[in-house]
Parts: sequence; C-alpha cells; structure tokens
Amino acid sequence: MTSLVPAVIELIKQITHKLNLTSSVTAEAILSYHKLYGESGNWNRPVGVTAATAVLIACRMTGTPRTVKEVAKASKVESKAILTLLKEIQKRGLVRTRPPEATALIEHLCQKLELSHEVAEEAKRMALSSGVVNASPVSLAGACTYLASRRSGELRSQSAIAETIGTTEVTIRNVARLLQ
Repeated sequence: MTSLVPAVIELIKQITHKLNLTSSVTAEAILSYHKLYGESGNWNRPVGVTAATAVLIACRMTGTPRTVKEVAKASKVESKAILTLLKEIQKRGLVRTRPPEATALIEHLCQKLELSHEVAEEAKRMALSSGVVNASPVSLAGACTYLASRRSGELRSQSAIAETIGTTEVTIRNVARLLQ
C-alpha cells in the first residue's frame, strides 16, 4: 500500500491542475490524503477515487468553490464513488466538511459563463435573500445566476448553466420558480 502513496500524490496534483486550483489547495489535498491514509490506510477504493475525494475535501476545507461533478470530471471518476467515500470518511469522524456556499459557487459559475460582475452580484443578492432552504447550494447558484442573467440582458440558457454547474435544466427551472 505504501508504494501507492506517490501515485496518489501525483494524481492529486494532476486533478488540481485540471481544476485550476491553487498550490495551497493542492497542499491541503495532499495533507488530507496523508491524514486519512494514516488513520486507516485501507479504504478498499481505487487510487483515483481516493485522490478525487482528497481534492474535494481540500476544496471544501479551503472554501474553494468546486462541485463534486467538477472534481469527478477532472479525475475521470464517478461522482457517486467520490460521495460514497466522503460519507464513509465523515461517518468515521475523520473529516468534517460542508458543501460550498451558493454565493461562492455563483462567482465561480459566472466566471465560467463569462458573465459580468454585476450579474454575479445580483445573483448573490438573490441567493442571500432567497429564503429557499430545501435547495442544494448548486441548484440555488444555478437558478440565481439564470434569473440574474435574464434580468441583466446577458442571457444564458438553462441548459448552459446546468451543464456548467453540473445539475439539470429541470432543477434550475424548479428552483427559479421558487425564487420568483
């Protein structure tokens, strides 16, 4: 198992590079992996799943807005496998993480969609004042961005937003209805 450590670290570096993450997030992912490996080196998971989960943990611990689907796509690992390992790690009490806030995801989403700063600010205001409690941060970010882009005239389709943030058009449409 020890011979896999350099391979996992290299994979973490590759994933963080694909996601354009800072060196501090990369370092946090490596530290997270070492901590988890030291606690229980036998996770019975493929190396890619372990590396991707360490990157997701690092993103959440540093407040870097990346979704599970973005990490899965960059690592070529199924989202479900990453979430399963993350839940197991949290169940054992080894790491406590929270999903990124909708406002952080909005900034990230607007950059990817090349929307103006004004659209991002309007979407953030909507998210903060929404009062919607039963929507995930990802779906709330997508819906707020969609509505703000419509109001500003910088139109982006529901499908473009859904694809970029990793959800469905139906989810964006449903949450947007709750916001209106």
